[in-house]
Amino acid sequence: MAAGKTFTSLKPAWTWHIPQGISAQTLYGEPLIASGVVYVASNSNRVYAISASSGTLLWQQRVGPPEHSQGNGVCGNIRPYLGIVSTPVIDLARHELFVVAAIATDADHRLPTRTLFGLDLSTGAIVLSRNVEPQPASPNPYLLQRVALAEVNSQIVIGFGGNAGDCGNYHGWLESTAADNTSTTVHKYKVSSLSGDTGGAIWMGGSAPTIDTAGNVLVASGNSNAFQDCPSGVGAPYDKSDSVLSLSPTMSLLDYFVPSTFGHDNCNDLDLGSGAPQLLQSGLVLQIGKTHTGYLLQGTNLGHASAPAGSFTVCTGGQDNGAAAIISQTATQSVLAVPCSSGLEGVTVISSPSVSGTVSWSAGSTGPPILAEGDLFAIQPSDSNSTLVELDPSNGHVIRQRLVGPVMNHFATPAAGDGVLVVAASGEVFAFKPS
Repeated sequence: MAAGKTFTSLKPAWTWHIPQGISAQTLYGEPLIASGVVYVASNSNRVYAISASSGTLLWQQRVGPPEHSQGNGVCGNIRPYLGIVSTPVIDLARHELFVVAAIATDADHRLPTRTLFGLDLSTGAIVLSRNVEPQPASPNPYLLQRVALAEVNSQIVIGFGGNAGDCGNYHGWLESTAADNTSTTVHKYKVSSLSGDTGGAIWMGGSAPTIDTAGNVLVASGNSNAFQDCPSGVGAPYDKSDSVLSLSPTMSLLDYFVPSTFGHDNCNDLDLGSGAPQLLQSGLVLQIGKTHTGYLLQGTNLGHASAPAGSFTVCTGGQDNGAAAIISQTATQSVLAVPCSSGLEGVTVISSPSVSGTVSWSAGSTGPPILAEGDLFAIQPSDSNSTLVELDPSNGHVIRQRLVGPVMNHFATPAAGDGVLVVAASGEVFAFKPS
């Protein structure tokens, strides 16, 4: 937000609607705001640029026919298209917005090719197009590119997992590829690569991979099918699922952490990777998944199968879903708002004299929060009438709220910048201004 413009109220500024005649499309990714423009992408493979000041549509671009999710045996809750369902990334120096789209390659729109596109920020013109399908010889309809994109060292980072319900055979993948045409190489890392093994999704509640201070990529993976002797999980072979993974920008595995409960977690769908690794100023990495445990790891040495630097109980009423918002931090203490499915929780992490974490408050159930102008903002999603909620970061108390219509995305996150706070609903974009 611009300096001096605080949200003393949530005053509606404008509402933008998907153009008439374009039906059944939904906005799943977080809006991006840059240089006075709001950018949103839809599951029908359309990208829209909207004036942040007036809500006027500046341009739109359709990058190709989307994969259809109806009638093709694919599970999940994203209907009827699986085109662009992740949050894009913007490179201001290149003046480009990057998206990954599932482009239908057959008459029935059931076999997709995932394609990276670079669009000119001013016009929407396509300036880069590259096939990033993890296994291009055999496109997999069961994959989902849900993780937000990231960029490091001029490499676009792309994560893949499965659909809700984990139907079909798929693997988690993490890829990187050049943001320009100097190289067409797609670097790939495959989770759960043991013989006959599948799963190990990288989804993290739709949030982006974390880039550490050395320029390496941190992600968390979900469960695989490497199960033995369930439900105890005794004897499950380790396959890099249910782990925190550190990779180079060219996708070489550098380090990892796996909980001692790996086998049990794998057997019981207790994904460590429902949340994203959170890098703290102290150098610690906080990872929370579905097990109600917050793991505190040393960022320079994740520890493999060793005990974490610290752990604590968090999200006792549900799992972590996506990225936390950092409220404040120093070299020894970080305060965060964690998006548990049962409600936001205020968490304090201490790194000295010993490593510890505590929960200080809890609030209503919402998606991942952001911190803007000193307050927390998050969305309570509903397929009928969702709510934008403003909360006090010191105690989680609700300050004010606004209805924003249906939101199908369970991990919907608002965005703030250029004097507006923006929410992408199912077929609309709502903007609010300080007053």
